[in-house]
Amino acid sequence: MRQILQINIAEMPLVGTYHPPADPAGVQASHSHGEASDIGLLLLNFGQAPRAGLGDLAVRVADRVAQCGYPAFRFDLPGLGDSTGDLPAVIQAFWRYVQDGGHADCAARLVSTLKDRFRLRGLIVGGLCGGAISAIYAADRVSQDVLGLVLLEPEFVLTHVPMDDQQPNPARAPDAMSTRYYLLTLSHIRRDLLSPRAWRRFVCGQSAYREHVRLIRHLLTRQIRRLRRDSLPDDANLPLIHHWRQQVKRNLASLVICAEPSQRQLIQKDILGSRKPPAVSYVEVTGTNHMFVAGNGCQRVTEHICHWLDEHFPVAQNSAAA
Repeated sequence: MRQILQINIAEMPLVGTYHPPADPAGVQASHSHGEASDIGLLLLNFGQAPRAGLGDLAVRVADRVAQCGYPAFRFDLPGLGDSTGDLPAVIQAFWRYVQDGGHADCAARLVSTLKDRFRLRGLIVGGLCGGAISAIYAADRVSQDVLGLVLLEPEFVLTHVPMDDQQPNPARAPDAMSTRYYLLTLSHIRRDLLSPRAWRRFVCGQSAYREHVRLIRHLLTRQIRRLRRDSLPDDANLPLIHHWRQQVKRNLASLVICAEPSQRQLIQKDILGSRKPPAVSYVEVTGTNHMFVAGNGCQRVTEHICHWLDEHFPVAQNSAAA
């Protein structure tokens, strides 16, 4: 049976839900407070959504994980769901706050508190989009308490904040190309380069000459930078990428689940490099959307998480270690 928890972090009451684990046979375990299983799963807010997640995705994941024998937690971070706190008036400002690690300290202290309170060996921390970002930052601050990451649609691109809420960045190039625009144009450029019809329009002046030249030049520059392993987009979240690269380097197990094919190119080639790190498991769920509520996205995400947990943190092994 689920339990409501309230944990004070820096005098800020955070509200969450605890899903007690079942034993490996599927029977609800009779864990008293502080006697939970060896490894737990903590799901942080999915963006600005409450802890249930969009379409109750987090609820379904936590319920299924608990049935597999892992204690699961879902928590509202400050200002979200049932937790108190102030939020910016502009949603883009909130997204940028999360992308800059605004929830990092709170999430890290929450991890350590849950670990001590439930006598866990450590936690696997994750979430969707903004939750994945906070999970990476938290793992950097309390690396001894975080044993793995579950990153659903992780966002490594900075959100543009309206000028009224953010000063312009003089270091940003005036012709800088965003990640989404770059990924979108790659397929179109390759198609047009091999299309006789596109070349006829180009020669006859029926297409934007300067734009084609700029895009082709940018594509070639990007490929050269990729060969030199320096191919991050202009609007990449460099601190976040640096922290995750360091965690991957120290073999922190990471499960990455994405719905968009373009994410694979950005993560596997631009962020992690051409060589697949053994610590990272990458799954692409097709036929769904960013929130995994379309199609059978929710079911497939839950299955992938449970399979990954069983492969990397089997319950029987955890119980023996305890």
